[in-house]
Amino acid sequence: LAGRYLTLYNKVERNNDVDVCPGLWEEYQKLRLEEDIPEDLEDKVMNLEMILKEGLKLYEKNKHLFGELRSKLDDGLKYRDFKLIFEVLDACQNIEGAVGDSQRYIYNSKNIDEARYMEEKCHKFIEKEFDHFINNLKCQSYAQVSGFEKWVKHLIESFIRYNYTDHARRLKTKLENILDDLTVIQKLQNINETVQNYLNKNRP
Repeated sequence: LAGRYLTLYNKVERNNDVDVCPGLWEEYQKLRLEEDIPEDLEDKVMNLEMILKEGLKLYEKNKHLFGELRSKLDDGLKYRDFKLIFEVLDACQNIEGAVGDSQRYIYNSKNIDEARYMEEKCHKFIEKEFDHFINNLKCQSYAQVSGFEKWVKHLIESFIRYNYTDHARRLKTKLENILDDLTVIQKLQNINETVQNYLNKNRP
């Protein structure tokens, strides 16, 4: 009678792939309906349940992570959004070895292959779209300048992190030029306002 529980326990104990956990959990639930847990295996079965629950939790987390990354990548490519592309790269970098901080479960080859494929798409996008991006980069108004500068500096850091040093250098120069131009425009606006105020006050 203990045979089926023992076989299942060994299967669960040997498994390190979260994608297999839902099937094993189903097998366990079915077995419980068909057979009572033998007394001498109660501890083992309790352990089996604990291992599977951890696996199921990580399975759901993993499913959510990959769904989110696919959608982020699609949006990044569609809207030519470098910030999203770098977010995908940052997340994909961690997809190897242990799933989360698990001591048991590791990413399977399907997960790793998909992460590497997404990374490849991100790098191709960067190479293809960078010139268009930098040529069209502008800050709409002086009022938006601090948010704009923060966003671009964050991108420069991301380019450096992935060894796009030339891209980072070009973007830094472009940012400096944009900020210089905006400062000049702002000064001119201030002068114009001062002159206008003076004229208004001194109208005959």
